[in-house]
Amino acid sequence: EATPCAKAPGPWPRPDPGFWTSCSDPLKTYKCVPASICPGHLPEQCAENFEALACGRCKLNNVKTNGRCLPCPQEEALLLRTTFGAVIIGLSIVTIHALSSRQRRPSRWSALVSAAAVTLWFYQMLALQTDDAEDLNA
Repeated sequence: EATPCAKAPGPWPRPDPGFWTSCSDPLKTYKCVPASICPGHLPEQCAENFEALACGRCKLNNVKTNGRCLPCPQEEALLLRTTFGAVIIGLSIVTIHALSSRQRRPSRWSALVSAAAVTLWFYQMLALQTDDAEDLNA
């Protein structure tokens, strides 16, 4: 069985679930928040896709969402969302333009403002799908 501390063979104190220790200083214990991201038992053990001190960071190409580190969306999914958004925005602009032209005095300014509002709404909905966007790995 491979251990995380192969360079510094044990025995090590075994951290309880919810706590994290390093191989270099196994007597220094860190509490993990939430506790579920640190399974314990061996030093430097983290839940799937977590890493670093007290499992406080997602691994590369993962994003923290609802307390879990999930793989980043694939480019195809992003392309699909963007295309869908462009279609929705385009249809909204055409609809708003058609409705504004039925008025006695059509207002292109109100159509533009409405289209901007629809665009803003779309990107807000897209942002809600990416919860904890500030936790994206660089």
